Amino acid sequence: MPITRKQQLLAKLETTPGGGATFSASDAIEVFDPALSDTVDMLDRSPASSTLSRDFSPVGRKQREITFTSDAKGSGTAATEPPWGDLIKSCAYRKDGATNGPRLLKIELGSVSGSFQLGEKITQDSAADVGIIVGIKSSGNAVKAASTADTDYLLVLEILGTLASSAATVGASSGATDSTGTVATTTDHHTYLPTSKTLLNLTIGAWSSGANPAAGEVFDVKNGSTLVGAVQLVEERSATDVLVAVLWGSVADTYTLVEAGGETSVIGAAPVAEFTPSIAMRHNLDGRNRLLLGSRGSFTCAGEVGQPLTWTWAMTGDVGTDADAVPIATTGTSTVRAPRLLGALCVYGEGVNLRDIQTKSISIDSGNTVSVNLDANSAGGSTGANVTDRDISMTVQVDNTLSTMDWESLRDAGTAVRVGFLLGTTAGNIMSVVAPNVQVSEVSIGDAEGVSVMDVTLRPRRVLDAGDDEIYFSQL
Repeated sequence: MPITRKQQLLAKLETTPGGGATFSASDAIEVFDPALSDTVDMLDRSPASSTLSRDFSPVGRKQREITFTSDAKGSGTAATEPPWGDLIKSCAYRKDGATNGPRLLKIELGSVSGSFQLGEKITQDSAADVGIIVGIKSSGNAVKAASTADTDYLLVLEILGTLASSAATVGASSGATDSTGTVATTTDHHTYLPTSKTLLNLTIGAWSSGANPAAGEVFDVKNGSTLVGAVQLVEERSATDVLVAVLWGSVADTYTLVEAGGETSVIGAAPVAEFTPSIAMRHNLDGRNRLLLGSRGSFTCAGEVGQPLTWTWAMTGDVGTDADAVPIATTGTSTVRAPRLLGALCVYGEGVNLRDIQTKSISIDSGNTVSVNLDANSAGGSTGANVTDRDISMTVQVDNTLSTMDWESLRDAGTAVRVGFLLGTTAGNIMSVVAPNVQVSEVSIGDAEGVSVMDVTLRPRRVLDAGDDEIYFSQL
């Protein structure tokens, strides 16, 4: 007799969308309230007959969804990514990095005038180089909402150009300046930001003609002499390292790329899904494995005073093979305790002002539109799911501070505000959420145990024309 509480969930990024994964003990994730549901279309027809009795309905396409919650916590080790890293990547987010994302920088201040603020944009070279402050720490690694000393350092996600040491650095909102700061990349902090791309990185051999193709070209993908897919070259990072978009089919190690003119190159390693990878999951309910393949999803991240922020994930994809099997013995499930909304920093910026207004609850919705990719060639009727749109929103409940932070006027005037949340004090388990350019869309007056409060809906907006820069989730 299966017991409901005895459930196990494994998750692993796929290299080929819908291709599944080989699970191991370290792929287990700590979750709460997991639930699995299948949607099976039934073709309900009533053929003409001499009886009103119904016959069996043909079974149509199938799709599967797994929902669960998990704590927004760090890995506990500064250099190690957080346990939610792969999950958020499959929800159309990318991590900072030299190859698949912008640089995350540690800027040690030198001679500050004014105070840099959490969540603000900083610029160099007449705004040709731009970064967003996702964290501020003292020399003793204590988190701050604003810099207060020359010994502080900024954690900055570089979104345009190249920020440099000993360059005139300006806080776009605060007006703070520093011309002697030291800039270096950091691997002890991790930031995730939205992406609109779905791309693979391929390690390839030399092209047969010796000349490298240009971005935009389309290649057939062959397994031996069999055509199995097609990709488009998006970026050539080096002669042996290319970024491609999968147009159809599969891509794998040892397959051959074939250019329209016959030029060829052999893939020399397993593809790496760098932008919006799909994720495979295995759900075990006390003796029954159920697979979810090619899934991508959406999430909310919410919490209130005294609680940690909690992710609620909804992952949609294809139905895999189901079979009776015992859950595997797991290893590496995190024992780190999630930081709570106690002693946290919840700040809101408007113009030069930064205010740590009393905050009672926070809710962030990724607003992803997740659509299955219909395919008659697939046994289930689709090949995974895609993130086709997003509309991020944040809802906060804060004390009514009258004109100190006049949310209604900010809404009516369309004035941009900044939002930053910092939870935790221990390196490797400090959670940061930053939205540098936010529009106030809704404001309502409420009551919290006799205290007048404002329920405020905020919409993060793009910072640069290129976008994909409206919100940042970090482990610091």
